[in-house]
Amino acid sequence: MTRREAPSAYIFVGSSENIKHSLRDLIMPKEKKSEELREIVEKLNKSNLLIWGLKSRYAEFHKNRLKKGDIAYLYSPHPVRGLVLKGMIVDKYIGKRPYWPIPEDINTGQGIWPYRFVIEVTEAARGSISLDESWKGIISFKELENLGIRGLWGSYYHVYGERKRQLESLINQYIQRGLWKKLRREIIVSPLSVNDLLVNVKPDLKLLEMLIHIISGKNLLIAGPPGVGKTRIMIKVASLFCGEGNFLMETADSEWSKYNLILGSTLKRGQVERIPGLFTKAVVRCWKSLVNGVNGRSRPYWFLIDEINRAKIETAMGMAFTLLDTEYRSNQALLHNDELMEIASLLEGLPNELRDKFKQTGLTVPYSFRVLATMNTYDRSLLFSIGFALQRRFAQIEIQSPLVAEHEEVPTIPKVDSQLVKYAMEIRERLTNRWKDLAKDIIRRLSLSNKEYNDYFTVVKLDIPYLEKELNSILISERGSWPFDIVFGLAGLIQDTGVADLGSQIIDCIQFYICGKLMSNEFDETDLRMFLVDKAISAYMIPQIEISLPRLRYEQFASSTEIKSAFDELRDYLKKYGLLYSYNRFERMTRRGSMLG
Repeated sequence: MTRREAPSAYIFVGSSENIKHSLRDLIMPKEKKSEELREIVEKLNKSNLLIWGLKSRYAEFHKNRLKKGDIAYLYSPHPVRGLVLKGMIVDKYIGKRPYWPIPEDINTGQGIWPYRFVIEVTEAARGSISLDESWKGIISFKELENLGIRGLWGSYYHVYGERKRQLESLINQYIQRGLWKKLRREIIVSPLSVNDLLVNVKPDLKLLEMLIHIISGKNLLIAGPPGVGKTRIMIKVASLFCGEGNFLMETADSEWSKYNLILGSTLKRGQVERIPGLFTKAVVRCWKSLVNGVNGRSRPYWFLIDEINRAKIETAMGMAFTLLDTEYRSNQALLHNDELMEIASLLEGLPNELRDKFKQTGLTVPYSFRVLATMNTYDRSLLFSIGFALQRRFAQIEIQSPLVAEHEEVPTIPKVDSQLVKYAMEIRERLTNRWKDLAKDIIRRLSLSNKEYNDYFTVVKLDIPYLEKELNSILISERGSWPFDIVFGLAGLIQDTGVADLGSQIIDCIQFYICGKLMSNEFDETDLRMFLVDKAISAYMIPQIEISLPRLRYEQFASSTEIKSAFDELRDYLKKYGLLYSYNRFERMTRRGSMLG
């Protein structure tokens, strides 16, 4: 059994300006740290990190002698001449971009101190880590000299044996005198990642579909008859994103109003007292969960509604109904600042800067906040209907009885169909002058975030350049993108035959498809492009056709067959291309006379 090598200890020497720069980055809140340090914090999941570097000539020392776990002290030779801090080396790397204000060679202005390492600071002079950037409390060169530590003019000094023991004793004395302080190790909350989700999803295609809808910006409506497991599935999806039990679930009530969901009042000891509604409580808890995390991971907190059609939800949400649409959350508040002040205690536990922000702008809804709901499709005549405006803000997932449910299969990619391509090209030609603006707008939407609070439109932090590349292949390519052009082709058919007007639904399909491409790359080696096309059409385009069902019924008693012909053509394409989920959903809708029920 090999004996573990004891860590070495080094005093690293640097100019006061460069030390100040690293210290400033250390004490800044996460959102104001340099991009380089933010990346390191997220990678190491540690607090109190400081970047330091060595000149180009120290490659051998950096590679072979300096090790993780070594003790590091930082010393400034001029003008202050003193020891500033102590810590442990937790990582090392080669830096490729400038970081410090003073280069290696002051005369030529060259050199970026490439041989870098990360110090987890454990003790420091109080003045060095204060916002006034004073040097109060540093251990002077004279005191170091009394310990026999001399020659602090190079880049580093190896300290060991009795000198190291005496130096540690001196630091402890400074701590006892209040000149130095031990830094508290804070809990670092890292953003939720795609891998955090997928590890619990494989190989469930139905669950994968729901995750993609949520990541592409939608709320989720799970519909079906009683007893098929809608509520269980809703809780499973919420738990994947939020963590076990980290959500608010309520059964909808016909008595719900904005006073129950947003902001209500009660009499207490003769005084009117404001009470936050269920939706508002969930929103505030979401901010807290994003900031404070669950087991070291930033997670959202969601509002789950069982049997949503028991309530008249559009009316109950009041003005907040618009905020179900993720995009509008950047410029509209759920509660104005005067309303928020009446329930100010609700904000306890939030960072001061976030509370101050809400006091000025009002309470906003996080981009990563979602509403998940179930809907009973058997008792529609006894319950409230779900309007088109509400349906548009939710991705609709139908759960069938095990006796009639379709199997989840991945369709094969069909050969290019000239007639459908003609429809697709007509859509492309109409939008020729808008493609680039459309692509920019989709990427802008998917990039919406409050990064400093781990709040993302896509809930998890995604590879935006990858999404942009996929988007350009769909929109900007002159030849089109097969099989996604099936979406454009069917949209052209639905639009040109007057079955329905499609606008934002095409955008929804695009966002679902490119987010799904990224997710499915991590999910499986199987080509899931047709699966994504099928699911996008079934969730966002088929529901819009419901608006033409009254005209279809009318044609049964009239001589016209315009809508029937369009429906027949659409049915044939869905079946021909193996879009079984869309086809079966289309058939159920036309048979029962409605989308959900």
